Amino acid sequence: ALAMAAAVDTGAVTPETGAYFEANVKVDGETIWNSQKSAYGYETMTQVLENSDNVGMVWMVDRLGKDRFYDYINNFGFGKLTGIEIEGETPGMIQDKEYVPRVGVATMSFGQGITTTELQLVQALGAVANNGVMIQPHIVKEYIDKDGKVQKVDPKIVGRVFSEKSASDITNMLISVAE
Repeated sequence: ALAMAAAVDTGAVTPETGAYFEANVKVDGETIWNSQKSAYGYETMTQVLENSDNVGMVWMVDRLGKDRFYDYINNFGFGKLTGIEIEGETPGMIQDKEYVPRVGVATMSFGQGITTTELQLVQALGAVANNGVMIQPHIVKEYIDKDGKVQKVDPKIVGRVFSEKSASDITNMLISVAE
């Protein structure tokens, strides 16, 4: 969903953009299959998400391009700490853009070849629910300080990662997936 959000936000695709997809695609000599191991045929980008079609995602990320894809990976906060108020958070692992082969970008488009934490996913997907604005996650809403006063923990906006229109488009695409 996040890779698709990047492609929709940049205009590389729309929810209605479509193409014919085979059961697999070769990238850097490696074969990437869809889960059914049979061709879906013509699909829109919404249907690519509905079918969780790896082949369609590879096509989409090729249109988006490695540089723009990595810009969104960074903007979503992958490979970085969220800053949540607990010990032990890890940043996950993102392959260095300069050295990642095309097949690495292809597999990252559908969630392989990248490691994230649940908190990073919540933070990034929260931007869809927040109209494109990413908010830092917190574990407390408020606390009582040493003087007995209630201290509220206000939401901290990390930044806008995509437009309100793109957030609306991705929301509608994900509703279609769920239905």
